[in-house]
Amino acid sequence: MPFPIIVTLTPDRLLSNIMQRKGIEHQCDFYHFNQPARAQDVKIGEQPVVYNLLGWVEEDESLVLTHNDLFGYLEAVFLGGKMNMEFKAELMQASNYIFLGLPFDKWYMQLLLRVLSLHVDGARFERISPKPTLTRRTRSMYEEQFKIQFVDENVELFVNELYERCASENLLRKAEAAPDSSVPAESISLDTIVDLIAYAKTREALDALRLYLTPVRSKNAKYSGFFTDIVLLMNRFEEMEKKTQRGLTYSQEDLVERARINFDLLALINHIREIGSPGPAPAGMPG
Repeated sequence: MPFPIIVTLTPDRLLSNIMQRKGIEHQCDFYHFNQPARAQDVKIGEQPVVYNLLGWVEEDESLVLTHNDLFGYLEAVFLGGKMNMEFKAELMQASNYIFLGLPFDKWYMQLLLRVLSLHVDGARFERISPKPTLTRRTRSMYEEQFKIQFVDENVELFVNELYERCASENLLRKAEAAPDSSVPAESISLDTIVDLIAYAKTREALDALRLYLTPVRSKNAKYSGFFTDIVLLMNRFEEMEKKTQRGLTYSQEDLVERARINFDLLALINHIREIGSPGPAPAGMPG
């Protein structure tokens, strides 16, 4: 859907990874309560922005993980100067806000909304949220102080309806397959797969090793077990991605599981080296 700015309360890169796979050009940024604001690489109107309000998983010092972090974060919020002013101006000029899955019952949520200046009187924009489970008093507070309109639909129904309306108005982004950045089949080697792991391209590394083993799995019995191992690793990775997407894991759990998968993948590569690698995959094999 054609949102120019997507603000998230999770410090992961899941949404950015999905947009990248869909071939949607975008830029990422995050609020770093320990550092000054950074300039935007591309003008917001030219590319959508995914903005992580509570830090970035690849910048440890930016993460808000403990109560001390949260208090330091809130202190930085009130001192100001940590959010790019052009970005904040774009937020102020937005004609609509849609809130999905926010923890409105948390005491700090009101303060986080103030980071986005949603408490400013006279701001002219619609603020809509699928109906959360809240006490009458808490709901009234958000309706009165932040002018949020709660609708009866749950998140899934709301998003489906919004998607259908955007589709009927021909407003959906044109998602295309991302350019193939994987290593060409004829040049796949165990070293290139290790390089993919080093650059945090776990999915590409798993697929490359699967392709690397495919030509020989039916010809050489000693490699059949390796092919089974890579399929199981791919299954673990996809299950982890699904749980992360559904919000069923904490960011630290996600990082630990990714590290375990990478460790097991490297162990598998080393085992293949010990037995004797099958050599580069021939050109023209399907990915």
